[in-house]
Amino acid sequence: DIALITISVTDCALCPNPPTAGFAYLDNTYCLGEVLTATVTLDAGATAGTYSAVPAGLVIDAATGAIDIAASSAGVYTVTNFVAASGACPSASATTSLTINALPLADAGLDLSICSGETVSLTASGGLSYAWDNGAGVGSPVSVSPLSTTTYTVTVTDANGCTSSDAVTVTVEAAPTAGGDATASVCNDNTEGTSAVDLSTLVGVSGGVFSAVGGAPALSGTSFDGNGLALGDYVYEYTVSGGGLCPDDIALITISVTDCALCPN
Repeated sequence: DIALITISVTDCALCPNPPTAGFAYLDNTYCLGEVLTATVTLDAGATAGTYSAVPAGLVIDAATGAIDIAASSAGVYTVTNFVAASGACPSASATTSLTINALPLADAGLDLSICSGETVSLTASGGLSYAWDNGAGVGSPVSVSPLSTTTYTVTVTDANGCTSSDAVTVTVEAAPTAGGDATASVCNDNTEGTSAVDLSTLVGVSGGVFSAVGGAPALSGTSFDGNGLALGDYVYEYTVSGGGLCPDDIALITISVTDCALCPN
């Protein structure tokens, strides 16, 4: 009976399984400040070695290749996975590119002031699209008519899909009111009835100034006295200042001087 014994003589200087280092990230483009970690996926059969990136600015874990996007700077980086030589096996390396885009420079414009009831235009810049809060809508410019002082924040999106925001405050000044037009009647003879009236009691709003219109006589303070005056109507303006942003509001006060000795009916 004969048995065959086979002896294989090999070159032990050869590497049985040369290493590969191929790898990738789920995304190769990010926005500055994103709170996330970009992790490595190795190619089939590839080995994780030492990870590095150039230029400086990328916060990368040398052992895993994980990148802290929030802590990194904007830029275009080349990331390398280097597998060192071991025994008869040579070193291997692979690279990929990764970009962290800067955020758009959002600008909502200067703060504004308007009079109550007015409409103002808000204009933003720094991106391709604009979305406002507080019901202002989308786009630039947009028109708003706030009832009270309001701050509007705009979110700006650029061509890379990155976003940033800025705010503008619209200060609303209350419009003045003079209280509306009013009328009164007095006698031209104080022996026949009341000839005087205090105009301030007719408007019900303080802070204004009375001024005579046409041939109306000057007031004594805010008091009108029809004693001895010709019969007819005397008109005064009551003006409440708008304070600069708002127009003045004016009420017309008409005083009728009558002959109270006459029988009205």
